[in-house]
Amino acid sequence: MKNKILAIFLLLLILLCFSSCSMTKKTPPPDLTGNWKQINIKSSEKYQVATIDDDTIKIYWVFEDEPIINNEYKTLFWTGSFIPPTTSKEPYTWESQSDYVQDGNGIVVSRMKSKTFTYNDNKISYEISSDGKTYTVVLERTL
Repeated sequence: MKNKILAIFLLLLILLCFSSCSMTKKTPPPDLTGNWKQINIKSSEKYQVATIDDDTIKIYWVFEDEPIINNEYKTLFWTGSFIPPTTSKEPYTWESQSDYVQDGNGIVVSRMKSKTFTYNDNKISYEISSDGKTYTVVLERTL
């Protein structure tokens, strides 16, 4: 009798396990393509923006208070590879390789050969160095 009760209990446990597994929805990976803007800024006139497409991330410095070159208020900081996430697991980190051909000789372009980016909680972050100090830039998607 004990064996029958144990067998029924185990069978019910297995059925419960299978039914809960089949009800679990798989969350798709985030789509990071689009436009992003720095949210942790000290000046509303100087900040970074980014554009992500299929396999490229481009970051610009924006200087709203002064044109840099030819009446442009933004200048390229980084152009590099982008590897889209394949799972919904966060944080998602990727190593972007610089595209020196597009970077050219911009006045504030990063000279790093690679840069590490992290996506977590709907934000992208990365480090920049200036005047011997390292800062973390945090971007949020813009509409």
